[in-house]
Amino acid sequence: MMMKKILFSVTLAILISLSVFATADGFVIKPVSGTDFSVNASLNNGLSVLDFGNTVNLTFTLNKTASVMILANTPDGRSVLLSPNGFNGQMLFQAGERSVYLGMAGVEPFDQEGVYHIQLLATTYPLSFFDDVRESFSKAKQTYYTFKEHARQMLIQSRMSSSQEWIAQTYSVTLSQTNGHLDLHSVPEGATVYLDGQQMGVTPLLTSLKPGIHELLLKKDHFKDIKTNMMITANQTSGMTVELLPGWGNSEIMVDSFPQGAKIQVDGLDAGKTPNRVKMSYGTHVVSIFKDGYEFFSKVVVIDGDQLISRDIDESLTAINTLSNPMATLSVQIAQTGYEWKLDGVVQKNTSVQLNPGYHVIEVNKQGYERYLQRIYIAPSQSTSLQINLLGMKGSLMVEVENTYASVFVNGELMGTSPCAIPLAEGNYQITLVAPGYRTETKEVRIQAGQQTEIRLKMNLAPNNF
Repeated sequence: MMMKKILFSVTLAILISLSVFATADGFVIKPVSGTDFSVNASLNNGLSVLDFGNTVNLTFTLNKTASVMILANTPDGRSVLLSPNGFNGQMLFQAGERSVYLGMAGVEPFDQEGVYHIQLLATTYPLSFFDDVRESFSKAKQTYYTFKEHARQMLIQSRMSSSQEWIAQTYSVTLSQTNGHLDLHSVPEGATVYLDGQQMGVTPLLTSLKPGIHELLLKKDHFKDIKTNMMITANQTSGMTVELLPGWGNSEIMVDSFPQGAKIQVDGLDAGKTPNRVKMSYGTHVVSIFKDGYEFFSKVVVIDGDQLISRDIDESLTAINTLSNPMATLSVQIAQTGYEWKLDGVVQKNTSVQLNPGYHVIEVNKQGYERYLQRIYIAPSQSTSLQINLLGMKGSLMVEVENTYASVFVNGELMGTSPCAIPLAEGNYQITLVAPGYRTETKEVRIQAGQQTEIRLKMNLAPNNF
């Protein structure tokens, strides 16, 4: 163990000592040892400017098997060992093309704006302590090793020339923090949003953020907190929809009837007989109770996460008193085609059905249209006809002005202040943006049902503000 520690210490000293013929920042200035050993390398496919959120990769091709180490000088003057690191302890590479992940812009050690100098050091000299270094890094708590200030002074200038074949190549890359955007939704809406510990508003939320990793926290009464990390990439909009879970898990309600012993169904599935405690998850459900000789009973139950609201069902069933056939008839006429309709939670194939008299729930669904949900009563032997015209589902208009806050008018009606998300029915709209000191902007947009339309722009100063 002591020997490994010594070898590791020697290795770090040698890494710095590789800057024989070095500049003040610790990099090797002499590029090659003068042999036929060659390395062709490219940092991020030759890009010299990266935005926060971009990955940092070095791709290189070796003509011989060689050990490779990669160093960086950061804008604040630190010297960091990028490879090997906590992600990848490999140092010995076979001849051919390889790609090494160095990190991500916006995340340590690439967490600063400015210029990074990166140097690849490769040698074919068979140095046995490379295996010890790899093992040490696999156990190290640091993902990237940062050299102490005094380590730069521990230069052993003979080390570079002691390797028979070596190459040093240097690259520069500039990192910037061009903002990205977060388009955040939750189900249900109205959750309070915290980003990096700062309250930002409630869902739905459209906001601008610095690129990089951010901590997201969503809070809503009677629901479990959602906490996660998310990556924002420069010049891109990251869309996210988070489903909130009730803080107390599934709901359990008591379903009873008089007389007891009636069958219970939830969304068309058997759930025992009355009295019975029935578990239901978050959302909208249809609870039905039926017993021979009594009218049918069906009711919509919404589980919304508020356990303080009683949803227990205790229903006195109505006896059917008729000498004729008590069965009722229901016919539905739906203006649209391609729909799905349910009776008491059960999908129906025909538009005309016979059913037991009593309370029933009709549901119609079609993509691009709002859900139709209605509870009706049908008397014994009664024939009932329903005319149903589904309403188109609303779309969403996202408005953001990059250089100011603007009042947003839709067809002349004030709808909010940018940045904002506005639900609108399908159709054509005139959007007007007004901000003091800026020229008024007018845009024509087409809103599609179930889709999001975006307006992002910079407003121009009014003439008297130039």
